[in-house]
Amino acid sequence: MVATAAVVQQILANAGGAVTALHELGAVETAAALWGRSLSLANVEPLSVRRVLTPPLLAQVGRELLLRGEFVGLLEARQSGLMVTPASSHTVTGSGPYESGWTYRLDLSGPSRTQSETVPAADVLHVRYGARTGTPWRGASPLASAGADVESLGWLLKRAAEQAKAPVGALFGLQGDLTSKQARKLGQTLAGIRGKSTGVGIGEATMAHTLRVGFDPSEQALRWTTALTTALWSACGFAPGLFAGDSQQASREAWRRWTLTVEHLGELVAAEATAKVEQPVALSFERLRSGFDSQTLGRAIKSLTDAGVSLSDTLERVGLA
Repeated sequence: MVATAAVVQQILANAGGAVTALHELGAVETAAALWGRSLSLANVEPLSVRRVLTPPLLAQVGRELLLRGEFVGLLEARQSGLMVTPASSHTVTGSGPYESGWTYRLDLSGPSRTQSETVPAADVLHVRYGARTGTPWRGASPLASAGADVESLGWLLKRAAEQAKAPVGALFGLQGDLTSKQARKLGQTLAGIRGKSTGVGIGEATMAHTLRVGFDPSEQALRWTTALTTALWSACGFAPGLFAGDSQQASREAWRRWTLTVEHLGELVAAEATAKVEQPVALSFERLRSGFDSQTLGRAIKSLTDAGVSLSDTLERVGLA
């Protein structure tokens, strides 16, 4: 049908465009928020460092590790104690592989101006995720490692967003060929329909051919979107079962695996903090671990105490001490 061909041509003419930005993808925001919220639940020891690694700062660290692969902040001794000021951007220079010989230029953003500081590595809290052997001074976001999946998902969702904004209605075919004037009129009509039925052409009208216009994603596109979202979240250390498992057991297992990811992130933060504040720092996640499976932990605690294990040893064994 000629009208159908004209619609296809119009769609193809607008099929280009940039892939949706990372921060515009709901799947990416889900992962970034999960990393940030989970890391902010850490119990930081000792108390003096807990005043430095506050929940808001840890939440920002988690988001930055997911989105950029690293968090960089200036360590400053103030009257109130040691503080970390996050850097909006940074550069690292140094002639060797040892961090003690590196120098950082940090950009510290404020509402009116951005302040730049050049400091040694000892004055910088630089948490890196997925650092490559060839670039130890730089972290690598899991989104970069899954770049093809992220780009494909962004492309699919951008196309879906464009379709969702398109006119919605139905076209019914008209006999004969379209003149150039009628083709132009078709384009104007397409832009204006909202839940209407319309036709453009010459000759006698027929309802034998009807074309629905509007958002109508294919089954294949939906399957690809689900598969790519799953791949992206897997690269970020968790599975869709974390939100909607097929069973309670599947959800518990998904959450157990996620806690392993969070504990790994906590170890990265603790190692960097230990090196910079020059005292042992530990991050633990009792609330995160106990909240998802309190029944299982309760049964484990009862079994151990019934077997004669002291309560303090029991709590240590199940990770609550």
